Formats: sequence, C-alpha cells, structure tokens
Amino acid sequence: MGGVEEITIEVQLFSGARDLIPQWEDGIGRVRVRYGATVKEMLQALGVAAVDEYQLLLNGNGVSSGADLHQGDRLAIFPHFVGG
Repeated sequence: MGGVEEITIEVQLFSGARDLIPQWEDGIGRVRVRYGATVKEMLQALGVAAVDEYQLLLNGNGVSSGADLHQGDRLAIFPHFVGG
C-alpha cells in the first residue's frame, strides 16, 4: 500500500510574524503536510510553538489553530492586533 498522502499549503507571514520563519525572506513559503493536518500541527512542525499568539486567516477567513488543511489552502499569519 502507498504512503501517507501529502498536500501543499501556501503560507504568508505578515509584520512581526515574519520573525517566525526568517529564512522566508519575502514572508511567503509553500509547506507540504500530511493530508488531514491542522493549522496548529503544520506550524508546530515548522517550529512555531506559540501558535495561539497569532491571528490566522485561511483562504481569507479567520480560523482557529484547530482548522483542517486542504490541498491548495492559503494561510496568512498576522500578530494579534491591539488597539486603544
């Protein structure tokens, strides 16, 4: 039988979130993850421990770190916004 199916996700880091993966000079990368992975699992695999400290948009919609990923998804990561 075959191995685990993988999917490719595009990830874009904005503002202070670019420090999470400094080797992505333009803040954009493509990540291969196993089919059925969540946003949190993908980020932890990239070495991002404090996942819930960021605002996450998946295909333009706000999501939690428990959201499931699918082939071709686009994940945008922002630091949490504060104002006053």
